[in-house]
Amino acid sequence: MLGVSTEYQTAIDSHTRKLYPLIRINYTDAFLDPTITASSADENYVTQTEQMTNGRADTTYKYMCCDDQSVVDGTYAVLPDTSESASFNEMGWWSATRTGATGVVNVTAQIIYSKRKVSSLFISGDNKRGEYPEDFTVKFYEDTTLIHTETFTGNLLVSLSKTFAQIDNINKVVLNVTKWSEPNTPVKIVEFTTAVTVEYTGSSIINFNATEEREISNNNSIPAGNISAGIGSFSLVNIERMFDANNTNSKLYGLIKPNALVEMFIGVETTQGIEYAPVFKGWVTDWDVPEESKEVFANAQDRLNLLTQTNISTSNVIENNTFSEWFEVVLNDAGLANTEYNIDPLLTGSDYIVPYGWFTDKSHRNALEELAQGCSAVVYMDRLDILQVKLLTSFPSGSVKTYTQSDYTDKDNQPIYQNVANNIKVTTSPLVKTTGVTVYETGSTDPENINASSTTDYTIFYSETPVSDVSDVADLIVFPLVSGVTVTSFLSYSWGAVVTVQNTNGSAQDFELKATGSTFEVSGQKTVTRTDATSILENGEIVFKYPTTPFLQKKVNAENIANDLLASFKDAQRDLSIMFDVGGNPTIELGDTITVTDEYQSKAYKIISNNITYDGGLGLVHKGRI
Repeated sequence: MLGVSTEYQTAIDSHTRKLYPLIRINYTDAFLDPTITASSADENYVTQTEQMTNGRADTTYKYMCCDDQSVVDGTYAVLPDTSESASFNEMGWWSATRTGATGVVNVTAQIIYSKRKVSSLFISGDNKRGEYPEDFTVKFYEDTTLIHTETFTGNLLVSLSKTFAQIDNINKVVLNVTKWSEPNTPVKIVEFTTAVTVEYTGSSIINFNATEEREISNNNSIPAGNISAGIGSFSLVNIERMFDANNTNSKLYGLIKPNALVEMFIGVETTQGIEYAPVFKGWVTDWDVPEESKEVFANAQDRLNLLTQTNISTSNVIENNTFSEWFEVVLNDAGLANTEYNIDPLLTGSDYIVPYGWFTDKSHRNALEELAQGCSAVVYMDRLDILQVKLLTSFPSGSVKTYTQSDYTDKDNQPIYQNVANNIKVTTSPLVKTTGVTVYETGSTDPENINASSTTDYTIFYSETPVSDVSDVADLIVFPLVSGVTVTSFLSYSWGAVVTVQNTNGSAQDFELKATGSTFEVSGQKTVTRTDATSILENGEIVFKYPTTPFLQKKVNAENIANDLLASFKDAQRDLSIMFDVGGNPTIELGDTITVTDEYQSKAYKIISNNITYDGGLGLVHKGRI
């Protein structure tokens, strides 16, 4: 369950509860803004200045710095030593200039984006080190004209935000730090963004709906590594026509676009004030603003949908990575920090080693799906926007809630015979590696040509894929041996290579290329079969063949998958749908176990889907599986 207070749980379960809905929309979210750039003329050589606008306000580690504060006590981490490591380890902008003995400094950074309205700013220092700007200014520009200045003196907060009267047509914002909280150290800004963020409450909200799923079935089939993105929708009052695209007087003019960040909450009153529980976080996919209506409608999807829009760049064959390491490869390549995902620790075990793995050109979400199929994991976003990768056996079994007939409006757990499977067949795809294979050879009748005194890159494509072990320049042979024509470097991938050839001769030269490497082919496939005699007797034999996937190479993985599927799908009466028109608890999460008691029996179900609706009251539909 979500980590809310006991007061929240008591209030939400009360029959006299009063609900406080909240929708928060950031119309200028930096996560998907292609126009935003962050820069500084004063950068430490390891700095990641562009991270100031990536929406992450926490550093990954407490980083070591040669200053008066860092000590070798085991709590510090070294700075990222490669650009790849730095890309998913959050550190933000570090200035090259160090603060003086009293923290006095004078350093500047800026962000530039397409012209927009601005009504708030957010700035965060280094939370792990506890450092922050004390004195600083934030200046807002339209092109080169200064429009507005915010001045801060004596700040004591690591992270702070401020709202102000909306200003228009801003496309440059400059941060100038004149005093830092610590002496003799670089300035460290982890996040620096401006935004138009609006909160809608009470009668401004007509309704909203959110659906989250732990897995998804295709055409009522058994889910087999399928990944489902969470979806949301909402409707707001538009009496004042603030959402009309052509209303130049609207404070939202020019901002009603896809990719606005939307968050939905359900609040209740406690002694500490109104406490909110998150229901959904995602990005708007489309707006509908009918002129004849006093409402505006929008749909949104969570981060997993965004991962369909980017492709994985890692394409080398990697040997003996665990599934955990492979999931990290994909998520880090997608730009997620390690604080933004949680991978099941069981996937680090020896049973979950992939002998040979690689990806062809595909989206990050499809890559995650391929991995999930290889180990029977589920992948989903939780309510806190953390991407979860879990084995089915890793969800807790202790019941978080018990419902009786007086609690729910409707319950359906009638048998679903079309999804029964009592003969599970899972086939492995083990690979055999062959070394020393000629994987590319320029035809002698069609040689390459390189200009005089030049260096040129050539892209070659291997005759079969994947290929590995084309590991040094010597493996790429230039022939016939032409004096002064050599391979100086290359980048090898599973599909081919980019070869750099240098010609030191004073005339153009013909040459040929030949590359050798290791190839892979499926050999020694094994099919693991699991059956249930009782189910076969009751339902007849129903065979389910698990889809083949290149990451399912070991028999032990096939056995785990077959065992899990048989346990889940041998019984027709395994799924539950329970509806609440008035009651219901929105803090119950995917994977939680609930107990449902009717007049015949009491059974425990793990939640596989939640549908939450607010339309003046709260409606809930939980789907669970035995």
